Amino acid sequence: MLDIKRVLVPDIKEFIREKELGQLKEFLKYLKPQDIADLLSLEDFEPPEKALLFRLLDKDIATHVFSELHFDDQEKLLKYLSSSETISLLEDMDPDDRAKLFDELPSEVVKQLLLKLSPEEREDTVTLLNYPPDSVGRAMTPDVLDVTEDMSVDEVINKIRKAAKEVETIYDIYVLDKQKKLIGKVDLKSLVLSPGDTKIKDIMEKDPVYVRAQDDREKAAKLIKKYDLISIPVVDSENKLLGIITVDDVLDIMEDEATEDMYKLAAMEAPEIEEEYFRLSPLERVKKRIPWLVGLLIAEIASSSVLKKFDQTLSAIVSLAFFIPMLTDTGGNVGSQAVTLIVRALATGEIDEKKLGKVILNEIFTSFVLAIPLSIVGFIIAFLVSSSLHVAFVVSFALLVVVVLSNAVGLLLPLFFRLFKIDPAVSSSPLITTVVDILGLLTYFSLATLFLLK
Repeated sequence: MLDIKRVLVPDIKEFIREKELGQLKEFLKYLKPQDIADLLSLEDFEPPEKALLFRLLDKDIATHVFSELHFDDQEKLLKYLSSSETISLLEDMDPDDRAKLFDELPSEVVKQLLLKLSPEEREDTVTLLNYPPDSVGRAMTPDVLDVTEDMSVDEVINKIRKAAKEVETIYDIYVLDKQKKLIGKVDLKSLVLSPGDTKIKDIMEKDPVYVRAQDDREKAAKLIKKYDLISIPVVDSENKLLGIITVDDVLDIMEDEATEDMYKLAAMEAPEIEEEYFRLSPLERVKKRIPWLVGLLIAEIASSSVLKKFDQTLSAIVSLAFFIPMLTDTGGNVGSQAVTLIVRALATGEIDEKKLGKVILNEIFTSFVLAIPLSIVGFIIAFLVSSSLHVAFVVSFALLVVVVLSNAVGLLLPLFFRLFKIDPAVSSSPLITTVVDILGLLTYFSLATLFLLK
């Protein structure tokens, strides 16, 4: 992997200092767009230097590089480009990349930029922006190659040659009827291997997999993964072709969804845009974490209430306090494991309504298999610490109940959220731990009061 900062920055700085712009332009031609985007994101260069580097790029490369940049880098760069440079850049961008940028810019700026776009590009952009943020329609590109079933292979190949630079991909070509409805697809390999006079209807794949524009973008990602597709067509309610989602779009979608789930599982506010650690100020990092932490802190009042309710039991048998951390931590660990497994299974589609019964039975069995050895270990530890068989029995029994309850909470909470159309990832590990702490303490001291106080 190229070490951008160590290898390239000193040379580029030297070119700029010596004003050898011709050599710098040639130097940049040997770099991949992704590497140039990495260069433009470095703090080693001042904004005017970044604008200079960007202007030295060939037009098509500049568009690719701009699409690879993070939004905040795009926004900073636009401030140093002239109005004509900005419009030229926006015109050349893929519609989905342009819509993603406009989605983050202030509405007044978007209105001004839209007015300066060509009517065709403006219509494409407005159409995409009108779809919900997490929908397939927002992420699709309308630049797609379509043919009819009565065309010959030679006719299609000639059309590909003429339109290749204007469309997102030429590897999958979609077949439409006279009403522009999707009826099939043909891949480039089939075209190349077929005689020139072969009709498309004789080699096309009928009824291809598709998604609707209003579907959640995760559905497109799952279907592309399941059927090993390069792209997937997007249709409206009448099955008319609107655009496509490509595999590179899916990689971005999967990264965004995985990041969002990780934030939620850690009880943090999910990022609205691509935000790397060092792109966030300390205040922004605090803002993402403090709401959940305050909520969980308030929820822990219930744990204090349980301790207060059983203060007589705790006063009578002080040694019970020694085992509170062991019980709550074990319960929290079991619950966190369960919620992680279930949330992932829900996200990947492994669990659906038909499999709920089997999942619940599996987890009941698993919880007891986990609980029995843990309760035996707990009994041994409690006896060695307290020298009391009665206390050891209560700790062991409480541990068994807590493990079973914790596993059940870790299983049922994500399913509960899914039932009410809430992202199951909201059932985060800290939330599970808080719920399990309350249930664990209540179970522990109820058993202790029942068996030890007479």
